Amino acid sequence: MKVSVIIPTYNRAELLLKTVQSVLAQTYQDFEIIVIDDGSSDNTEDVINGYSPKIRYLKQENAGLNASRNRALDLAQGEYIATLDDDDIWLDYKLALQVELLNKFESVGFTYSNFHILKSEDNRIPDGLTTWLHEPIDWSSLFDQTYSYEELSLKSPIPDASPDTTQIHVGDIYHASLFDPHVLPSSALFRRSLLPDDIRFIEHDSICGDWDFFARLSKAHQAVFLNHETTLNRSHEDEFRLTRTDHRIQLAKRAEFIRRVWKSDDPFYQSNKADVDITLNKVLLNLTYEHIMNGQVNEARSVFEEITQPYIGLNKKQLVIAQFALKIPGGMQLIKTTRSVKHHLLK
Repeated sequence: MKVSVIIPTYNRAELLLKTVQSVLAQTYQDFEIIVIDDGSSDNTEDVINGYSPKIRYLKQENAGLNASRNRALDLAQGEYIATLDDDDIWLDYKLALQVELLNKFESVGFTYSNFHILKSEDNRIPDGLTTWLHEPIDWSSLFDQTYSYEELSLKSPIPDASPDTTQIHVGDIYHASLFDPHVLPSSALFRRSLLPDDIRFIEHDSICGDWDFFARLSKAHQAVFLNHETTLNRSHEDEFRLTRTDHRIQLAKRAEFIRRVWKSDDPFYQSNKADVDITLNKVLLNLTYEHIMNGQVNEARSVFEEITQPYIGLNKKQLVIAQFALKIPGGMQLIKTTRSVKHHLLK
């Protein structure tokens, strides 16, 4: 078995079926599909179990997204492993393209690509990865090496691809991942033999778990990136979407993630202290501001005290509001009153 496709799912039977169908429609067919049903209460089992001999279906008690991914990793038999979310869709050349790249670059740990944002069945927005970035990136500058398919004597399976969107970039995204997520899990394929024993999906953190996984994998091994879409990433807000999680929880998880990965990496931190501290400070100030706006003065004060000086690169409006609310007597009450008056006037 060359590729194991791991798909965790929870109460998305209809979307999951379309996801699985996109795998079965691949031009490359040497794969198994492992579906981990994380305690669904809908008809997922009826829809998927027995649908195709390529599918291994297992149902477990609800343990969370990343626990399901890790269970699938333990069961996977493939030389390469593809992660796929239960609401995303692959374009039919996805596996053929990425298997070819991993076969060519035998020392890299994984490959990933750009993706479309699927707003509706008839509305695809290209270059979805750039919507995740705080500023545009010159991919050739980020990565150590850039190749064309012609240079590598490869034949691209992408229909009507232009040369500028089939450039192959090889290098390290560990530093760049401090600032933004770079890997949509559904766009990735990684080499099982080069997955370090200590790298798994963080089970207590469904917000940053896949970001953490690919950042640490990039530190261990280089990546191959293709700035071309291989995947459709659904843009929807069903009740299970992680983006629906309270923004304060998301920010707290992000701060924990930065401390866990980059701040605790002593050699990296000593060389990149300013980048780590400024990025962490921005997250902590955003979290402080969210607590203030929700009237949680004690929580806001506790988080604000973690921010280190100097306050370089921080949002000046948020910083002034935080300092006013937490250091001026009556400041918090004045902010609440001002917000209440503004809300009344805007009705």
